[in-house]
Amino acid sequence: MTFSNAPPLMAGPDDPGGPESSDNRVDDPLRQMDLTALPFTQSLQQIFGPPEPEGENNMANRLEALRELGPQLKYGKTLDERDLAQWIAMRTNQHPNAIALALLELKDAVAYHAHMGIPIKLTGLGRIAPSIDRNGNIRLNLRIDRRLLSNLNNLDEYTGEIINRANIGLSDDELKELWDADHADNPLEFE
Repeated sequence: MTFSNAPPLMAGPDDPGGPESSDNRVDDPLRQMDLTALPFTQSLQQIFGPPEPEGENNMANRLEALRELGPQLKYGKTLDERDLAQWIAMRTNQHPNAIALALLELKDAVAYHAHMGIPIKLTGLGRIAPSIDRNGNIRLNLRIDRRLLSNLNNLDEYTGEIINRANIGLSDDELKELWDADHADNPLEFE
């Protein structure tokens, strides 16, 4: 059973359940389970719409094409607090344990001040502020510093790998031409 508007469940290579995980194999019994028999299926249909009949809709949409052909960053190994502390210590001539302790204190400071409704501004990094939704769930929002974003968005200085880098800036017509060349049985249709 597939839902017409449901986004795919994706995880990075470092996350449990990522592409290299044994849980992600096609022969996994959980992935072969018929979801139509589960009680939550009705509530999912209200969110994502009714299940799409197999083989009836053979028109791809823009989102499918962008997922496959659009530029994507290939993530490296996630840096944990110990590695980050080591890197900062190298640059500041401080002991890595002192840096790790400071990072833990920063986490506690964010939580403490968020509970009091006080945003925190970290110059050059951004602003961390609590917010609340209509159900009373408190969240933390991170608004990245504009200069940091501006510096990051210089593709000439980006040294990480970009998948489909040549497809940066493609028009809809160019995207359709690329998609249709590889998927003759499933042409791209823009809504």
